[in-house]
Amino acid sequence: MKEIKSLTKRQEKFVEEFLKTPTDAVGATKRAGFKNAPEYSARLQRTPKIADAIERRRGEIAESEGIDAEWLAKHYKAIIETPITDLCYWDQVNGVVTKSSEQINKFSALSIKEVIEAKSKEDSPKKIILKQESKLEAMRDLRAMLGMDAPKRQEVKATTENYNMDIHGDNDKIANNLLTTLEKIIEEPEAEEEIRSPAPRGTSKIN
Repeated sequence: MKEIKSLTKRQEKFVEEFLKTPTDAVGATKRAGFKNAPEYSARLQRTPKIADAIERRRGEIAESEGIDAEWLAKHYKAIIETPITDLCYWDQVNGVVTKSSEQINKFSALSIKEVIEAKSKEDSPKKIILKQESKLEAMRDLRAMLGMDAPKRQEVKATTENYNMDIHGDNDKIANNLLTTLEKIIEEPEAEEEIRSPAPRGTSKIN
């Protein structure tokens, strides 16, 4: 079993705060009591023992709450498949009318991102606004989770090897070499067959 190195109190606080808001590492760094948060947050995430602690805590939370790939897929599916008409309806007389919570089933409710009570005039009925999670983002995240885009990356790797593409150097050089390789592919119809059966070559890595 891998030995777990101890963290300082502030590092432990950072781990807990980061797990609450993983998209706001700078905020988590500030709440943990570190100065120079914008610069220090990246350093904290790169520190091996902190990265290990974050992954360990994620695993503990997932296990205790029963969160796994199937659970995530169910929520992504709800976001993607729930039509707007499950949450509201509209006509020429009443305009857009949000359905009440009793009219929305549990599956469709998983797609709701936010519920807002809008201001209205004293004699007017309260107006409730529902915001749905992004379907495109849910599709992207689900594809990534299932590895559905992996074959495309493999094809690109095979293609660069077939055409002896130089994938070393700075970003501009790599980009120019990639454009040259793509031009060769377009000019040679038989390239598709070559990709399926690439000639043996050494594996190249991008440094």
